[in-house]
Amino acid sequence: MNIVKDILLNNKEAFKKSIYGLKSNPALLVIGIPYIAVMYMFMIIASNLSFFGGIIIFAGQAAVISSYLYIIENVLMYNSFSMSDFKDGFRVYFRKAYGILFILWIIRYGINLFIVPILSLIPFFGMLLNIVMFIAAIILNPLPESIYQKHYDEWHTITYTVEFFKENWLDWIIPNAIIAIAVYFASLGIQTIFYNIFGSIITMGAMGTSIYTALYVVVFSIIIQALMGFSMLFRGYLYGILSNTTRRQRNYRRNLS
Repeated sequence: MNIVKDILLNNKEAFKKSIYGLKSNPALLVIGIPYIAVMYMFMIIASNLSFFGGIIIFAGQAAVISSYLYIIENVLMYNSFSMSDFKDGFRVYFRKAYGILFILWIIRYGINLFIVPILSLIPFFGMLLNIVMFIAAIILNPLPESIYQKHYDEWHTITYTVEFFKENWLDWIIPNAIIAIAVYFASLGIQTIFYNIFGSIITMGAMGTSIYTALYVVVFSIIIQALMGFSMLFRGYLYGILSNTTRRQRNYRRNLS
């Protein structure tokens, strides 16, 4: 019973803080637009560099991840972020993000190069490999929070994430699964509602289709960014609670109050 109560109270605290953080920082609703522009720029550069294109794409991904996580960190700590945080963020966690992306790529490349050819003759190996990769993705799900909340090097950030998940898997999986399901159905709901309201514009021909598409992209991107911002704030608050206290410590603190 204490476990259920602890999970509910942790999620309640993280939920309230996340709603407040999102309301106090409406810029989170459009922050994805400049990140898309940055990645587009990196992709254009990469397309002209052949072999080195992959390195450039990695750099772009690491820069965007670094900046976004730095913004989330500032909202968690100070309940605000500035344009300078956005710009400075591209380098704050760049090295760590790039190193982790590279390590994960090396592991995946090694699996495809050495393990897949050897075990590919096993029946249903492809399905088993997909299951293993899916489980690995779940275990490493708290990795973004480990990047900006724990000051470890790249490898130890990964290993700490695994340890964090082992100790808090139930507390972490339940709310994140609910959020993922909510985001999925919200996206489907947005498409249906938007089509019912503005779908008639399509009958105007090519111009109507263009107007509909533009409206849809703007509305959908804002709503998805709101859901993304809320989920990242929620995950950040919840991660901070779980990684800095044990269940016993939390129960003891609550009993005192």
